[in-house]
Amino acid sequence: MGIQNRVVQEKQNMIRMDGIYKKYLSIIFDPAFYINRNRLNLPSELLENGVIRSEINNLIINKYDLNCDIDPLSGVTAMFVANWNLLPAVAYFIGSQESRLINHSEMVISYYGGKISKQGEAAIRSGFWHLIAWKENISVGVYERNKLII
Repeated sequence: MGIQNRVVQEKQNMIRMDGIYKKYLSIIFDPAFYINRNRLNLPSELLENGVIRSEINNLIINKYDLNCDIDPLSGVTAMFVANWNLLPAVAYFIGSQESRLINHSEMVISYYGGKISKQGEAAIRSGFWHLIAWKENISVGVYERNKLII
């Protein structure tokens, strides 16, 4: 690979990491964006107002005593951050595999706004235990916020 190609590749990697870093900061400081709506029973219009959203984020961070330190991004943390929105589905499929659930359609319906059964919730929780087993390899802030999306 020529020097020019390596420079282009490095620039692309830096842009990608910059996007992941911005998403990481959003995960740390904007939990109102991704918190499970069952935990936050507010009209969505409130979240559209920047000042109110900021206060709601502060309330969530304080209520759950979330660490807001900005840690260096490890490879595992970057993987969690890059796939943040998929973690509930990943946890479900891991939990389903573990409990040998055959029908995944409830999770797919739930992922697109439907309801999920108690059996599906149990699968998600089981799968999240496997995801958080990576605790030693991800930032404290990302680890603590996993509980907000289930």
